[in-house]
Amino acid sequence: AACPAAFVRRIDGNPGFGAAANEVLETVEGASYLLLCHDDVALNPGAVTAMVDEASRSNAGLVGPKLSGWDDPRELQAVGMTIDRTGHPSSYVEEGEYDQGQHDGVREVFFLPGGCQLIRADLFSTLGGFDTAMRFYGEDLDLCWRARVAGARAVVAPVAQARHVADLPARRPDLDGYRLAERHRLRTVLTCYGLGTLIWLVPVLLVMSVVDFVGGVATARGGRARAALGAWTWNLARIGPLLARRRRLSGMRHTSDKDLRALQSQGFARVQAFQVRDRPGERRSSVTTVRQGMIDFVRSGPSGVATAVWVAGL
Repeated sequence: AACPAAFVRRIDGNPGFGAAANEVLETVEGASYLLLCHDDVALNPGAVTAMVDEASRSNAGLVGPKLSGWDDPRELQAVGMTIDRTGHPSSYVEEGEYDQGQHDGVREVFFLPGGCQLIRADLFSTLGGFDTAMRFYGEDLDLCWRARVAGARAVVAPVAQARHVADLPARRPDLDGYRLAERHRLRTVLTCYGLGTLIWLVPVLLVMSVVDFVGGVATARGGRARAALGAWTWNLARIGPLLARRRRLSGMRHTSDKDLRALQSQGFARVQAFQVRDRPGERRSSVTTVRQGMIDFVRSGPSGVATAVWVAGL
């Protein structure tokens, strides 16, 4: 009704966002850019033009808007994202942070949230689109990381703004978001890092998974404990396709892990979560909430369990 000339491609079933978006590879020809949006995003007038202009001006392969909450456009949701060296995402904005122009400069970021991404059509085709093994959660990081390895830049054009509902957990309660995110994060890390980095990083990831497992058991969070080790078994069961993806990406690698390190956050997000405490009068971020809950558990739990958790963490 709103756009009678639009072409709509309907797909049987629900293969996930990535697989659905990849249909564009077969149905669209001659486009310079593709705009990949979730169904719960509303862009401000002029946002698409602004992103296309910034892509040309910055010579960027991917461009994203400033994302805000659906009900209150003043509340920032994301202005690009970064990761630590283990692939755990973190935002440049705090939960509940209000837009006062503090993020209005064009910024190069590690990856763009999947709510809205403008990508060069030739780049999307070269990368083979999204990883269809990731039905939900993590496909945005995987796409952007592979694009960055291939030499493309990802930037945020804050003059382009969009409201985003971002309520997938409520809409799909049947999905175990944490379990899927851990699986896909590990798959992306094992795919995108060079061999030299993986030689030292894989043992670290294994130790952290064991710590997560112990912590999940100690806190009676069976889902977290299973997700920690399940991420490894899920990826090992698909080691053939994973190695094929690594070989394909290696053939187009133009950016080293060292160069990408400058856009990653320092240290390890999970370790830092124990080190930083809330400051009076500040809003809590999602990371802070989890961090404080873990610290409170150790302080209030049985001394033997608390000691075991801290020793495992150290």
